[in-house]
Amino acid sequence: MKKKRKISRCFLILILLVLTCVPAVSKDTITYWHFYGSEFGRIHEEAIDHFNSAHPQIRVKSQYIGSPWTGRDKLLTAVAAGSPPDVAMVDDYWIPQFAATKNIIKLGDYIDSETRSDIYPLFWESSSYKGEIWAVPYASSNLVLYFNKGLFSRAGLDSKHPPKTWDDLLSYARKLTSKQDSKGRVEQWGLMFPTLAKAGVIYNYIPFLWQNDGELLNEDCTKAAFNSPAGIEALSFMGDLINKHKVAPAAPPSKGYRIGNVAMTIASSARLNIVYRKAANFEVGVGPHPMKKKKVTVAGGKYFVAFDQGRLEAALEFINWMSNTENNLSWSMKTGYMPLRKSVVQSKTFKDYMRKDPESAVSVDQIEYTRPRPSIAAYGDISRVIGNAVESVLLANEDPAKALRAAVPEVEKVLRDWENRLK
Repeated sequence: MKKKRKISRCFLILILLVLTCVPAVSKDTITYWHFYGSEFGRIHEEAIDHFNSAHPQIRVKSQYIGSPWTGRDKLLTAVAAGSPPDVAMVDDYWIPQFAATKNIIKLGDYIDSETRSDIYPLFWESSSYKGEIWAVPYASSNLVLYFNKGLFSRAGLDSKHPPKTWDDLLSYARKLTSKQDSKGRVEQWGLMFPTLAKAGVIYNYIPFLWQNDGELLNEDCTKAAFNSPAGIEALSFMGDLINKHKVAPAAPPSKGYRIGNVAMTIASSARLNIVYRKAANFEVGVGPHPMKKKKVTVAGGKYFVAFDQGRLEAALEFINWMSNTENNLSWSMKTGYMPLRKSVVQSKTFKDYMRKDPESAVSVDQIEYTRPRPSIAAYGDISRVIGNAVESVLLANEDPAKALRAAVPEVEKVLRDWENRLK
């Protein structure tokens, strides 16, 4: 009996020795910052949880850092302090600034040829700075026209034929605007769009400018061009919608379109499913951005960038997985963001989805004439200057030519300052 107990003790000791000699499975923990809250955030975090479950050797520690505005400040502060995350979500127009200052890893060096050819060139253009790719696209959108099908019907308008041109937009907005009483208070607005610089009014001005054959800057992005006759006419049209024709509010009512106080709004295609359909008690219609001389709308989107924190392999695994075909298909169908990949658009699942839901196809159909904003480090700074000029016209009824002309010296100073900084 004693002999058996002795053998058992020896056996246990042997097992312990073997276990202590087996190296522990290493697990890379990467930090990831993003600015998706509410329902977008829930869907996004769900995908991150799936990644963690499928990759036991990697753990992504996700952190919501507030809105894109507060998130950008937090990220820039962390970069300046030398303590950025491993991976961050950024707005597309931040990429040139981070790339120009060499704060991010050039992810184009790690993108395989299959991924490069599958993702539409538009999104690589938004990811690039000076011809090189610095970020990987995750979620992209363009500006579309949303409208209330019920209000269209009530006004005698055909919801199958939303406004296609600037003239149409004004005509429809007039028919959809109704006064409440003898004092002229408006019960229902025909149209709304952002009017404040801090709310991204520049993003809404750009398509009107481009559609009119105008440009923000000259070809080599060294001089202002937005104060051209085309730029002035585009801003005049926006200002007149508010101040002359009075079919759009200078101060858009909170959730005005969602609650049925506004018949049409120009907004991101990403708002389709989660923001508008989820909240509205009416049938949401979607049409292309109304055009002028040519078809063009503006791209916006969220991209992944990586910082050199010594965990690049794990960071790349996460970025590639989050942006793969399966996840891009799921994300696009749940939200309204445009598919990034040709394989998604060409898949039977997505074709069936668009056939059953024609509104979801509008942003996809616009991909061929969607343009990114200028890929220059100074863009964020000049956009604030031009945005303030646009705001002054929409809110204070400033003369468009005067407002744009006054913005030129400051914009060109910003361009020179950035050029000198990067020498």
